[in-house]
Amino acid sequence: MRKTLIYSFLFIFTFIFIFWHYFHHLTFNDFKKIIYQNFESVSDDKKFKVVKIKFINTKNIEIDKLNNLVKNYNNKNIFDINFKEIGEELLKINEIKSLKINFNMEGEIKISIEEKKPFFIWKYENFQKVLSIEGEILNFNESNNKNLINLYGLGAQKKIGNFYQIVRKNKQFENIIKSIEYIENYRWDIVLENNTLVKLSKKNYEKNLETLDKFLSSKELFNKTHKMIDFRVDNRISFY
Repeated sequence: MRKTLIYSFLFIFTFIFIFWHYFHHLTFNDFKKIIYQNFESVSDDKKFKVVKIKFINTKNIEIDKLNNLVKNYNNKNIFDINFKEIGEELLKINEIKSLKINFNMEGEIKISIEEKKPFFIWKYENFQKVLSIEGEILNFNESNNKNLINLYGLGAQKKIGNFYQIVRKNKQFENIIKSIEYIENYRWDIVLENNTLVKLSKKNYEKNLETLDKFLSSKELFNKTHKMIDFRVDNRISFY
């Protein structure tokens, strides 16, 4: 698109120039030659060459991985680059949520990256993975994301997205969650920051969470030294 605009500008400029100064004696071939020379000057001018591609706002994605994807654009004419294609290629990286590309006429391209936010550390048997809030696996280094909510259980990554949408409706309760475990493919346990274990029921966990949030509002939950709060039996809450 930018290439088309600059070429259009040069065409118009050349056309006006010819009319006012040379039209009375230039042939059509002369006219084509002038246009061609102007195009060549744009394409060959060193100040339009890409001299640097810089990524900003990256935290978890490896810079080398990003640089390898765009290295072939170095030293190219800025007007020969399809920036849409660069964006599409970079967005194939699963961990990128969005990006913005800017460039200047000195040949520097800046690409601002918005990474997907790490939210959970999913631990199962002998491995662990960083997950987004939707449960999407992110290829991030766990050591850089130590303060995330721990998530346990087989298949937990597939279920946590929908479950946590419900959790987030209860803001006070959400803020004190330490870990979440998916139990035997049918219900959830939650450990709070004070190490209280909350066992949710299979079907009514949304109502269970609303009740817990009310406890927090009235300070009832932390005025007592409960080790466990059990909702597994319908219409009953047990404290231990």
